Amino acid sequence: MNLITAVFSIAIAAGTCLALVPILCRYAPVWGLTDKPTGRKQHDGAVPAIGGIAIFLALLITVVLLRPSPLILTLLGLGAMLLVLGVVDDRLALSPMHRLPVQILTTLGLIYFTGLQINSVGDLFGTGPIQLSGAASVVFTVICTVGVINAINMIDGVDGLSGTILLISFSALGLVGWQSGNTDMMLLALTIIGALVAFLYYNSRVFRPRAATFLGDAGSMLLGFLLLAMFIGETQSSTPTLSAIGAGWIFGLPLMDTVVVMLRRIKDGKSPFSAGRDHLHHQLLNAGQSVNDTVKAMALIHLIFVLIGMLGNQYRQFEVPFFWLFVFVVVGHFFLTPRLLAKRSNAAAIKH
Repeated sequence: MNLITAVFSIAIAAGTCLALVPILCRYAPVWGLTDKPTGRKQHDGAVPAIGGIAIFLALLITVVLLRPSPLILTLLGLGAMLLVLGVVDDRLALSPMHRLPVQILTTLGLIYFTGLQINSVGDLFGTGPIQLSGAASVVFTVICTVGVINAINMIDGVDGLSGTILLISFSALGLVGWQSGNTDMMLLALTIIGALVAFLYYNSRVFRPRAATFLGDAGSMLLGFLLLAMFIGETQSSTPTLSAIGAGWIFGLPLMDTVVVMLRRIKDGKSPFSAGRDHLHHQLLNAGQSVNDTVKAMALIHLIFVLIGMLGNQYRQFEVPFFWLFVFVVVGHFFLTPRLLAKRSNAAAIKH
């Protein structure tokens, strides 16, 4: 891919998304696509949840103009299934069990139509790469896809947060695609980057007092699916350009947060899929951090994760220590973060 095509892919996606959001926001109340405050969702008034639709249309228009490969069109076609599911979810608030069959069906479509599936998870114990085949590979691919989709959904709880985290991860994947010469992955990453930058103009509090639109479940499912597909595309080829452990680090913060939240809910006797204000961004807000400070802190943490992942990808002979370092970080977050934030909250209360 030459520089002109790269610039066009970002510019067209960004411009299209910028133009679409105000138009879609106008019709969101008519379609019932507004996010209203609840006990778990604490924001002011009903906010149009059409960011995912705008991003999808921007991606579709951009890649069609740039003559996409069959692979990219197939990924967008499968993503459209999740987009529709997300729109229904944004309107009717479906339960996880109602969403799960469509997410599984989409993953099976990914495997069948593109051949993308997880056959190796890397060298975790120093005994060589762990290989999967047959039903085990299919089941593990489904678990990972559903996990990534829902991890992005779970982290989408603060203005500007999910878009910023996704922007960092897709930027890393775009760089990996450029280094490897994988034009499909690079084109898709750059197009998503352009659309996300435009979305953040409307969603981030850097540019306005509060978000004018939300990503919605439609957007988080779509982008979570595309992120996972790109991870598989880069890690599972005969000559992988990204190690499986590196991919885990590039997904870093959402992966860590989701694993820890689920473990805490199980420990407390709750369903790991239940809703609640127990994610890291909720904890930071409860500790007195502003929305923008929360986003900055989590973006910095995620950027560090991504940089470690890129470093681990360069030094694949150290896959085992990089894997166990991630496990150590997750365990540390599980035990230490609540105590550290509780001390901060107490200190702030005493000060005031």
